[in-house]
Amino acid sequence: MGLFGFMSETRQEKQARRRHINMNQEELLALDNEGLYDAITDRVEYIIQYLDSAERLEKLKAGVRVFYIVQTYELEVNNGGLCQYFVNSSRLTAPYLMENLREIGANKHADLLADFLDKNGISLDDLSSFAIDDIDDFEEQEGRFPFDEFDDGFYALYDEEHLSDVLVEYVRAHIEEFAEE
Repeated sequence: MGLFGFMSETRQEKQARRRHINMNQEELLALDNEGLYDAITDRVEYIIQYLDSAERLEKLKAGVRVFYIVQTYELEVNNGGLCQYFVNSSRLTAPYLMENLREIGANKHADLLADFLDKNGISLDDLSSFAIDDIDDFEEQEGRFPFDEFDDGFYALYDEEHLSDVLVEYVRAHIEEFAEE
């Protein structure tokens, strides 16, 4: 969330964000899954807002980095599909995505992505050919590969393996990475 996103928050949202940022491990673990996901999202957004993109991933604790990478992928694909993930700046997280999906135990999602990449000769280590300047470029990129097939498979997997649920399980198991004591 950018600066203007924070500025448009309601007073209650700002208070919740501050509360989330300052929670200790015990308080975080007491939250239900949705509350924990929201709290960790707020904490990660707070941390990354002070880092430039070049240092963002390297400066994060391992667990926070895993959460950030997988959540970025999930949000992009849910918002506009895999092609959107590839064309946006979020593609900078792509070289780490597969290992992070496996790290949290989202193996079906990792397998789906690996299958798509293999079938289409795409490497997550170099997505520079997906860089775009405008919406017309996006439409051209969408036509390069069968992204709709991947997206349909991704959404179908949500009945079995919802990434935010898997992320919450990961956070609970690695809470020390997300809260200082």
